[in-house]
Amino acid sequence: MHWGAYESGKSRAARNAKARLQMDGKLVMLFHGWEFTYMTSAREWLRVWMGVPKDRAQEELSMFLPANKQTVLIIDHADDLLRRYNEKDLAEALRELNVPTLLLFGSWERAVDMLKQESCRLLGEPGLGRWHWQDLAKLYDSFPEDIRKQADTKKDALRRCALLSGSPGILQFETYRCAESKDPSMLRAELIDTEWENGIRALNGENMQGVTGQFPDKNLRFRWEKSSSEVIQ
Repeated sequence: MHWGAYESGKSRAARNAKARLQMDGKLVMLFHGWEFTYMTSAREWLRVWMGVPKDRAQEELSMFLPANKQTVLIIDHADDLLRRYNEKDLAEALRELNVPTLLLFGSWERAVDMLKQESCRLLGEPGLGRWHWQDLAKLYDSFPEDIRKQADTKKDALRRCALLSGSPGILQFETYRCAESKDPSMLRAELIDTEWENGIRALNGENMQGVTGQFPDKNLRFRWEKSSSEVIQ
């Protein structure tokens, strides 16, 4: 599983991973936690999106996978899935499927909860998905030339904002704002920076002493107020 703060590129990474794995000859199922069904369990949710007929719902899910090709499952926005089904329910469904699975989380609280399940492991270090300026600068240079020229007057503030957020999506969004002669939103960057700091600490096993996620929280609500009590110093 992988956790990354808001707009750090998780969905794009999932699509890129799917493409690379397919080039290696693997069957890749990419599902999204926000894809809704009226099913009452994570197993039934998975069955529906796999396309397993209802009249064969009692058979092992792994029976519907090709025997001559390795299968990999990627679930983006797994946070959404855990708002409807609990971690144990999801873990049991994935064990039945019995294929390598990557779960992507935007809420560090949900990621921490999922890590408590047997056989769930974090992919790399907790802050693996945070972007540094070298990569952000390359991304900035890939934007349309006319947009960059208009944004260059605010490039110093834009650089600070991008570094603070560590998120490519924020760099892109704020660059286009700057191209419209608006200032980059440092508040948004500060809130995301707080999520990075708290998420890394939590996933490293620190006692968060009641600190909760804010941007977003575990139910994917974005709370815009700054609260120093929610940042461990």
